[in-house]
Amino acid sequence: MATPVNHHYVPQHFLRAWGKSGSADRLYRFRAIPNNKKFECKEVSIRSSASQDNLYEIHLPDGSFEIESSVVTPELDEFGHKIMARIRSTSFHQLTAEEQRELAIYLVCLEARHPETVEKMNIRDQLERMRESMKATSSYAHKSIDEVLDYFAASPSIGVMSFAWFIQNERSGILGQPFSDGLIFARAIEFEFDSMLWGSGLAI
Repeated sequence: MATPVNHHYVPQHFLRAWGKSGSADRLYRFRAIPNNKKFECKEVSIRSSASQDNLYEIHLPDGSFEIESSVVTPELDEFGHKIMARIRSTSFHQLTAEEQRELAIYLVCLEARHPETVEKMNIRDQLERMRESMKATSSYAHKSIDEVLDYFAASPSIGVMSFAWFIQNERSGILGQPFSDGLIFARAIEFEFDSMLWGSGLAI
């Protein structure tokens, strides 16, 4: 398979639910244009919507690779399209605990995978504090700590790396309490509507 270049921060399977009637690959995009105070409605392809070239690419001093196919698709989208299909056809309270967890992870990561959020995950300004803390508390040689942190500091992709770790932590909790726990333990109230236009809704 060719290495993916067009990385979607809103998955295509999610966008298809909002697609143009009778079309499998088109939707209407609504956009406010602040410069001329206009509102645009345009028919566009799903493939080219809510995406950015090389968004999930990690550049390191000795090479680069993308995490769209190695992390985002297998860890989020392969599970996500199934849980979204499930929640659209059944009540939230009928989901198993495992399904509720999967839905919570998916919703949290919809926010985390956005370009603006990935940029906020750039912790470059925290590297020196981390360096000093590791030297003060770790048994590793200071030279080794410097080499590792200098290697990562030379990368412009710290936000993307953080996003990859964020996804892994949502599933393992190895780095800290997952953000999805907040949704899991929240009091959920579900609203169901008769209109086919709106379907069902969930408030947390």
